[in-house]
Amino acid sequence: MEFSLTTEQEMFRDTVRNWVERECPKSKSLEYEAQEFDYPF
Repeated sequence: MEFSLTTEQEMFRDTVRNWVERECPKSKSLEYEAQEFDYPF
């Protein structure tokens, strides 16, 4: 059974990863996670 991603799936993964890195940097995500209340979204 083949478990690797297709080229199209890899492109989608990379696009989403790049968008998340631009729009919600890891430092901001960790800041939200450390707060005692729910995420603001």
